Amino acid sequence: MTKILGASDADAFVPSWSPDGRFIVYDFTPKAGGSGFIHVIGVDGTTDRRLTDDSANDTLPAWSPDGLQILFTSIRDGDDGIW
Repeated sequence: MTKILGASDADAFVPSWSPDGRFIVYDFTPKAGGSGFIHVIGVDGTTDRRLTDDSANDTLPAWSPDGLQILFTSIRDGDDGIW
């Protein structure tokens, strides 16, 4: 895993550049444990936005080739899947 940034209470891993090079999507994981969330940020460090907000562990984000969707893995209802 590649750590791209950190905060006192969380780390960001698995960066993926958008096809147009303007954004990075990443897995934001609390250091105290718990679920990971998917975030997207502008390459200039602005517009950091949380994309998922649930109790599932969302991880391994990647852009679709056209840049219109973000895929990620998640364990929901006991099933591992791609969302």
